[in-house]
Amino acid sequence: MSTSATDTPLTVSTDGTAGPYVIVTPDQYGAVAEALRSEGVRFHVDQDAVLLGGVAALAIIDLGIDADVERIQRILDRVSGDLREKRSYGRRPPTRSWSFAEMR
Repeated sequence: MSTSATDTPLTVSTDGTAGPYVIVTPDQYGAVAEALRSEGVRFHVDQDAVLLGGVAALAIIDLGIDADVERIQRILDRVSGDLREKRSYGRRPPTRSWSFAEMR
């Protein structure tokens, strides 16, 4: 079950006429941009594509008309897995309920 936008899968969208693009949250942007650059993928970013209360909520990564969509999707799948793994390491297990009587 997804609990936030950062849990949604990263996907290359091909709808519309402007060419393929990816929508990312600010938390996802750094990892996605780094992965695309390291693989030599050219892209342009609108980091303020969606603002909530004057703060960037979503960015659009424009991949260009000639982008290799399948290759980029494989990169995004890898990044998604890495981000999920990082979040799972950061989660603490629920603590056990206790009372002061147990501490004596």
